[in-house]
Amino acid sequence: MTEEEEVLRNELEALKDQISNLKAAIRALQKETEHKDLSIVNLAREKEKLH
Repeated sequence: MTEEEEVLRNELEALKDQISNLKAAIRALQKETEHKDLSIVNLAREKEKLH
């Protein structure tokens, strides 16, 4: 493997790691959003009970 090929391979591995990290961050944000959505629904129900 030439030096250029090795550099490209390392860059590719770094990009794969970045993609993996971004996917994990997206999953975390989705869970957080779902939790907030449920909280909003629960607050709306509580508001209706008070009126």
